[in-house]
Amino acid sequence: MKTKPAYIKKISKTIRHYRDPLIPDNSGESDPEVSKLLEKQEFVDKKEVDYRYYANKKLKICGNIIEYREYEKNFGVGSRIKTNFVKSDYLNEKPRLTEEEIKEASSRRARNKLIDHINCNAFAWKDESGRLYRPVFLTLTFAHNLIDVTAANYEFTKFVRRLNYLAWGKKSSELKYVAVIEFQKRGAVHFHIIIFNLPYIDRIIDEIKKIWPHIFHVEAVASAQNTGRYISKYIYKGFGCSKLEKGQKLYFASRDLLKPIITYYDELILPVVKQLPVFAIEKQGQNIPIHYLGSMDYTRYNLKEYPLIRKNVLAFLAGNV
Repeated sequence: MKTKPAYIKKISKTIRHYRDPLIPDNSGESDPEVSKLLEKQEFVDKKEVDYRYYANKKLKICGNIIEYREYEKNFGVGSRIKTNFVKSDYLNEKPRLTEEEIKEASSRRARNKLIDHINCNAFAWKDESGRLYRPVFLTLTFAHNLIDVTAANYEFTKFVRRLNYLAWGKKSSELKYVAVIEFQKRGAVHFHIIIFNLPYIDRIIDEIKKIWPHIFHVEAVASAQNTGRYISKYIYKGFGCSKLEKGQKLYFASRDLLKPIITYYDELILPVVKQLPVFAIEKQGQNIPIHYLGSMDYTRYNLKEYPLIRKNVLAFLAGNV
């Protein structure tokens, strides 16, 4: 069984337990922003209020990619005890979106999540000897004109089970992958799959033919500068497809994939941003409109050429500096 890197657990623990010192505690000191909230809201029982951390920054780390966002308006971070109160305009209320805007936003979130999955897991899994697996790009197509998504998904699930057995020689769920469904011009379903930890299989073409008696294409993924965007640009066509019914997934992901490291706290974000070199900036934008947060300044860094800086950033977040 392949395990996640140890620093992931340390960083998760650090970020989960971090709290801003300005948040009210039991010392009796009052915060002016919270006082305003209590004055504006008519709570049934003010003692039940759970003061959340309000932030306007977000830092996300996916492999070598670091995304830094700074929003015009604040947003609440963490959970809050539910209370019965009269709504007011003190907190930022989301404007109502049209059905088309909701669909577009959902598709955009799915695309971004797919890119995160790829960037976090490509060239991140190792075999028993410590060598990194090279991601494998696999396309599965049905020989006949199969347009039933449910039937296609069933065949895909069977293929994954068989490939797991082929790779590991036993019934298991070791393979780490993401898969996107797409429709050809003739309406037939096919799948694009990125496998992050496929071990060497002798005569792999012949072996896959035995478990997928249709059409397929397989190739190793090159080490691109931004692997997630490099791969995902080939599989965007399936996103937002009108042929998918409500509730049907745009893509599939295996269990236990490495996830992004995300934090919203200034005390963690600002020291990290100061370490990031200007030459690592891959994309930048200012005053980007956001529906419910006004606008956003966005910067994306790629630390592929700066492994030492990436190591220092992870160490800082894990509390090892």
